[in-house]
Amino acid sequence: MIQVSVILPIFNGAKTLANTLDSLLMQNYKEFELIACIDGSTDDSENILKQYTEKFKKLTILKNSVNRGLGPTMNRLIYHASGTYIAVAEQDDYYYPERLQLQVEVLDKDPSVGLVSGIAEFSGGERIHGKFPGILVHGRQYPEGKE
Repeated sequence: MIQVSVILPIFNGAKTLANTLDSLLMQNYKEFELIACIDGSTDDSENILKQYTEKFKKLTILKNSVNRGLGPTMNRLIYHASGTYIAVAEQDDYYYPERLQLQVEVLDKDPSVGLVSGIAEFSGGERIHGKFPGILVHGRQYPEGKE
C-alpha cells in the first residue's frame, strides 16, 4: 500500500523540473507515488517529465489542456492521490533525501499532528523557518529543534 502521495503541479517548469525530479528519486523513503499535472505548459516540461516514467515506482501524469491555475490543479492532484499522507512538491525545489522519511515518522508517531513542513534553504545559504501559528498542536510545531 502506498503511504505517501507526492503531488507536483507543473507550469512552464522546464528549467528546474529535472532537478526536482532527481531529488525525489533520491528520497530514502521509497514507498510513495508521484502524481504530476502539466498545467497547460508551453515549454518542454511534459517531455522532461515523460523521461522519468520508468524511474519512479509509480508515476501518474495528468495534463490540463490549458493553464487552469494552482488551485484547480492542486484539487485535481489531490483527487487522484491514494496515499494516507499527501506531500506537496514544487517544480523548482530540491529535496534532501530524508524529507519524506522524517515527515512520515512525525505523522506516524503522533496522530494529533495534521501537517509537517520543512525548512526553506536558498542557494545563497539563507534558511527560513516557517511559522504557522494557526495550525499549532498544543501550541508547538513539530519537530522542534531539528534542522
